[in-house]
Amino acid sequence: VRVRAGDTLSGIAAPVAPEDVSAEQTMVGLLRANPQAFIGGDMNQLRSGSVLRVPAAAELETVEAREAAELVRSYARQW
Repeated sequence: VRVRAGDTLSGIAAPVAPEDVSAEQTMVGLLRANPQAFIGGDMNQLRSGSVLRVPAAAELETVEAREAAELVRSYARQW
C-alpha cells in the first residue's frame, strides 16, 4: 500500500484487515512491519510516499488484541 498525503494508519488498516483481525491489530502489525514509514516510530506520523508491506493474516493474528487496542488508544491520546 502506498501512503498518500492525508492518509491515516486507521484508514489504511481498515480495508486490508483480515476477517478475524481487528483494525487495531492491523494498525500495530503495519507499524511493526514498516518502521521506516513512521516518523519517530509514531503511528500518527506516516511518511507520505512510503510503501507499506501488509503482513499476512497469520502474522497479524500474533498481535494480541488487547495490547493493540491499548497501544492505539495511547497514540490517540498523544495526538
